[in-house]
Amino acid sequence: MTFFGFALGSSILMNDTLALMGTPIMISLSRRMKISPRPLLLTLAFAVTIGSVVTPMGNPQNLLIALASGISAPVIGFAYYLLLPTLLNLAATYLVLRLIFKKELTKAGAEFEKPSLLQAGTRVHGRGLARLSTSLLILTLTLILAVNLLEALGVRQPFGISEVSLLGAALLLVLSGRGREILQAMDWGILLLFAGLFVLMQSLSNNGIIASVAQYLPALGRGDPHASLFSILVSGLLLSQVLSNVPMVALYLPIMKSLSYGPQDVYAWAALAGGSTLAGNLTILGAASNLIIIEEAERHGVKLSFIEFLKVGVLVTAVNFVILYAALYFGV
Repeated sequence: MTFFGFALGSSILMNDTLALMGTPIMISLSRRMKISPRPLLLTLAFAVTIGSVVTPMGNPQNLLIALASGISAPVIGFAYYLLLPTLLNLAATYLVLRLIFKKELTKAGAEFEKPSLLQAGTRVHGRGLARLSTSLLILTLTLILAVNLLEALGVRQPFGISEVSLLGAALLLVLSGRGREILQAMDWGILLLFAGLFVLMQSLSNNGIIASVAQYLPALGRGDPHASLFSILVSGLLLSQVLSNVPMVALYLPIMKSLSYGPQDVYAWAALAGGSTLAGNLTILGAASNLIIIEEAERHGVKLSFIEFLKVGVLVTAVNFVILYAALYFGV
């Protein structure tokens, strides 16, 4: 259940957040159960990656696609094309991990149900802030869903996902009485990184470099949707291992727009979102959430090597991409 819990959480809270929160939890559990933390860390990595596929809020590249593509009601559009393959991928990956780590995960599952372990994690510091945060999270998600439903019904809205999310964050800062503390605890380096990334990609586009790179990617045309799906998925898988998935999407968006992909081509944007995200299951470099898990684990004295990740990631990624392509192929 831990696997599916983190997957569900990543679709709402963003996979990087769950990766940061989940790593010390998994390491703590592994030490109490006296098993290697590596199977649990890999389980966490795959869960937050796969679970984040299904919504625009699940990861940074999905949000970037939802905003830049101009898709109407992106939450509904993503769910239409990506909910089924995500559920199938979660089930398939769970079975693969149970097969590979049968001994460790069976013991982990049994121990996780023990009251002593559950009670150890029930202490909440700052209950007032926790209740406020939970209430605002529910409110924000409700508003996002309402805005998307209205858009799907043809009612034009002045607010989108980003505006509603900013509203929720602003309310938390004002109502908590701890705005300064919260702002100081934010990772501003990540925000600067993404801001710099977008500036860089726009510069590359203006200088014609992106157009030159596009010549070496799998052919992407609008004549055959099924061939386009394959090209998008392959490009996402390969480029994400070199650039990581967020820069890959920032690079690929102007290429697709130059080929006249627009808000009506939801299937293509869903393929880009699914392919670039699931590419993170192949290697550590494929997703920022993987790097967060690795770095956080090292702070707790645990090392997970590139090869250890790759050995399991190859099989998981192969299964994930077959399921995703099949679902999108028959859904177009």
